[in-house]
Formats: sequence, C-alpha cells, structure tokens
Amino acid sequence: MLKSFVVISLAIVGFGIKIDEVDEYGYDEDSMAQLFDSLKELETEVKKMNEERVASFPKGVQQAQVDDGGKFYYPPGCNSTTQIFNYSYCFHGQLNQSEQTTIDAVVDLFDVDDPGYNTAIGLKAVYDGKTQSELHVHAGGDAQIILYRKKLGGATIYLRAYDEDLSQSSGLGDTSKESFVAIPHFKIYAFKKQIADIDVQPGENSKSYVFAGKPYNLGFNVSVYVEKKVKLGIKIGAALDLSLTTVKNKITNWFLKGAARIVVKPPIGPNVNFPYDYLSTVDEYGYDEDSMAQLFDSLKELETEVKIMNEERVASFPKGVQQAQVDDGGKFYYPPGCNSTTQIFNYSYCFHGQLNQSEQTTIDAVVDLFDIDDPRDNTAIGLKAVYDGKTQSELHVHAGGDAQIISFGDKKKAAATIYLKAYDEELSQPSGLGDTTKESFVAIPHFKIYGYGYWLADVDVQPGEDAKSYVFAGKPYNLGFNVSVYVEKEAKLAFKIGAALDVSLTTVKNKITNWFLKGSARVVVKPPIGPNFNFPYDYISSFISIE
Repeated sequence: MLKSFVVISLAIVGFGIKIDEVDEYGYDEDSMAQLFDSLKELETEVKKMNEERVASFPKGVQQAQVDDGGKFYYPPGCNSTTQIFNYSYCFHGQLNQSEQTTIDAVVDLFDVDDPGYNTAIGLKAVYDGKTQSELHVHAGGDAQIILYRKKLGGATIYLRAYDEDLSQSSGLGDTSKESFVAIPHFKIYAFKKQIADIDVQPGENSKSYVFAGKPYNLGFNVSVYVEKKVKLGIKIGAALDLSLTTVKNKITNWFLKGAARIVVKPPIGPNVNFPYDYLSTVDEYGYDEDSMAQLFDSLKELETEVKIMNEERVASFPKGVQQAQVDDGGKFYYPPGCNSTTQIFNYSYCFHGQLNQSEQTTIDAVVDLFDIDDPRDNTAIGLKAVYDGKTQSELHVHAGGDAQIISFGDKKKAAATIYLKAYDEELSQPSGLGDTTKESFVAIPHFKIYGYGYWLADVDVQPGEDAKSYVFAGKPYNLGFNVSVYVEKEAKLAFKIGAALDVSLTTVKNKITNWFLKGSARVVVKPPIGPNFNFPYDYISSFISIE
C-alpha cells in the first residue's frame, strides 16, 4: 500500500469550542482566548520534549563501520533492509579514492511500522583529480518516517521520493545541482476532525536536490513548507527539512540533519510552533584553524558578491518623485492600478488610501506587501489620522495579514526567506513625545536562513523586545509607521546568525502629499572570532506623491 502522504494529526481535545457552530472566520473572544491558552500550553510541552530529544542525540563524531573495499555503514551493521534498534535511518555507501574519486552516499529513512519499507535519498559523485565530472541522484521509496503521539497532539509523516529531474541541471560556478522529487501530503486534524488536506506538488513548495562542488562540497537537501487556511481564520503550516552535507568539505566527514515542524497561525496573537528534531549527527562546536580560515574566506567572498548585487538592485529603483494615481475623491494608488488584491508587475507592494483636506484633514494610508508566491495573500500595514486644523485629534492602526514578503539568495551559498504577520493589538499604552502620538501594533516576522546547501536557522520572533512596530502622528504633518526587528540565534561552530527586517512609511518634510516608503532586510553571520559578515537586501525605496 502506497503511503505517499504526510498526516499531521493535532488531536487537540478538551476545548469548549464547537467548530460546526462557529462561522468559518468568526470567533468570540472567550473561545479564542481559551484556544490560545491551550495551544500555548501544548507548545511549551512539545518544545520541552524536543529539547530532551535533542539532548539525547549522540555527541561528537560517530564512527561508521568501514570495510577494506571502502563500503561504509552507520550505525554499524545496518543496510537498506536492516534497521538497528533506536536508529531511524541507515547511512551507507562506498568511497573509492585515487586520481578519480567516487562517492556513493545514501540515507535510508525506515518506516516506523515496517522497516521493510524505506525512503532512500542520496547521491553519486565522481571527481577527476579536483574536477567534479559526474553527479547522479539516488531517490526512491515511500515510508512513514515519523510517528509522534501525545494526548493533546501528534504527527505522522510519510515521505515519498523518486528520481525525476524537474528542471535542467543547474549550478553556480563549479557547483552542480540535480533535482529530484520528494512528495509529502499533509492531512491535519484538530478537535478530533480533519481541518486541512494539503497535497504538495513537486515545485515551489517542495525543494529537493543533490549538489556537488569543489572538492568536496557535497550533499542533498529536502525542504518543504506549506500552509492552508482552515476554520476560525487560522492558518496551519507544516514543514519538513532533511539534509546531508560534508563537514568542512572533507569527503570522509558527513553531517546528517532532519527536522519537522507544525505552525498554527491564528488571525490574531502570536504563531504557535511545534518542533520535532529527529536526526542530528555532527560535532557541534569542533573546528580547526585551517577550516575556519577557509570558511572566513568563503564568507568574505560571498559578502562582497551579495553587496555588489544589492548595490545593483538599489541602482535599479525608480529615481525621483513617483506620481500616484489620484481620483477626484482623494483616493490614491501607487503603482497606478494596484489595490489590496491587485499586484502590478515588478512591484512587491501597493500603497493606497484616501486624503480629504479641509478644516478637518483625514488621511488613510496603507501599504500592502504581497506574498511572493500568491499575491492574493498580503500583509497590510498603515494608519488613519485626523487633524482638526493643526491639532492631531485621532490616530488609528491598520494591520493584518500574513505573507511571504522576501526570498533572496542561493541556498547553495546563502539565502533567506522572510514571512511577516501583522495584526492590531496594543502592546503598551499609547505614548509619544511632545505633540507626537504613537500607537503600537504587532508585526511578527519569521526568518528561514540557508547556507552552503542546507538549512541553518529557523527564527520565529515573538511580539515584544525583538520586534518594534508602531504608527505615529505629530505636528502637521509628521506621520507614518515603522517596523524594526533584529533577532539572533545560536548556530553550529559557536556562530550566531542575526536577522533584521525594517519597513517604514513617512511623510517627506511633513508634507501630507509626499511619502517615502522604504524596506530592507539583512542577515548577519557572527563567528566566534573575527569580524561579522553582513548580507544586505534592500527591496523597497520609493518617494511617492499623492497630489
């Protein structure tokens, strides 16, 4: 029986909400508060269990069984049909080193119910001296690779893989990449009912490839993230990440990592994450001076390349004042023709609203940041302000939505994907300085950071110190909003990874018809010694007139 699907089963019980009696996107505050409390309790429990599971993983370098012919097996004694107790996988293959070096490396992920089934992913690469000459995919099978059950939640993950190139062979410089197909199917349950059934198709939602570069940068990567809207305005996300890479380009040292995650995204309030790390084999903080020097040289080269690309992108931004489309009623749209559901080609946003000027001046100004995969989704941020003569009398927030707003870079070198969720919830009392009023709202980014062919960090920011977001209004007409986020996470080799997002809208020289919209992101790599490395990405810079 084929098992070409992923079942993520959140069997959450004990909540006093009857879904069938609630309008699809409606809810009352008491029921939603009860749901949030239960989800938060479950999140804490799941994260604690995950930390305990990670702490139980073997530490340091694990020695494979290697025979005289170069065949290797880890854990010792395993093969594609023989599972070793307490190991969910078998890493095996053959290494022959001479003038021509050949490596066959495969990971078999065993079915949790029947180890006679497995999903196999791997590669074969050939090097003539220092030149990579061949690269082939190993991919096949269909297995239930994760089973996790608790009273309040659970997950079962099935993965099917096969060798079918989805695109032409590609690469950057001396690195080749060959894609294959890894297909999950997510069935998600809550309240003892199925709330989502997501068929993942090969392509954008599921990235899977093997790669081979300079001796001996090798491995494979599977990265899947998918979302679906369910009842109560909630989105459910499910992720699966698998990677195998050489360590410090040494063909005899390999790092195998596997992780899964469920994300519950309510219409208001923070996201709730349920992580499940199930594979990790590497010496966490080991490095030598030569390898670190090589890594620093690569990072410096990459930093220079990214900065040049960013300068070219900034140079391509429209210069001078851009004229919005304005109708007789004071409604405005930039770029012309856009609105909250209509994206204009080559523009990642729509700036729109309405200006009425008289003794009482009212401005509504909103920026919709479109999802890069589906422009029907967006994150909206803006404000409404009222002035009685020269006195600012009202200030209100516009904030809502959840979208993937940025994706840049090359995962084989460095890349980042940034999601932004916003909603109107006052985090503190209205504040200000002098005649300026400030109203806060919630903007929660989620950063996924990749480097050297595999996933490095997944950072979900919580409202509070790490994320500052507010609208402001002061003397006529000092107006706008600001979102500013910087967060860091510990990574391998005692490195820290920092991620930043800044989005702002302000009037220019306090003129209510002139606005400046700016957006930028940044990834910072902080090694344990030596300088930091910065990878900037400026993506919006527009001076807009609504006269």
